[in-house]
Amino acid sequence: MKNKKTCALKPENVKTAGDEAELNRIVAAAPGPVILDFMASWCGGCKAQTPALRQLACDRPDVTIVKVDVDKAEALADAWKVHEMPTLFVLKPGSRPPSRQDAQELSGVAEVRDALR
Repeated sequence: MKNKKTCALKPENVKTAGDEAELNRIVAAAPGPVILDFMASWCGGCKAQTPALRQLACDRPDVTIVKVDVDKAEALADAWKVHEMPTLFVLKPGSRPPSRQDAQELSGVAEVRDALR
């Protein structure tokens, strides 16, 4: 059995956005694609996908992950029409300012990996 490669995320790989202005700043400063992770602290599926997102960030240092806690950032979740968690979006570089129309909604980390190819 092979050992799975692990690494620690650098703080700049994962951000938290609480409102649209903060999200816009993070996306504008991102060096590459951005994954928006709409999540909640009580969400089991959100917790379950965290290791896979962490590994994705390790594998792709150009990717920025932005966590949006829907309970703390209700207006942002509403603006992106998020109704269930977890919900993931991928924004390709150049999606400035970020909008739902420019984002690709995906159902899991495997789809995110495919979209980043």
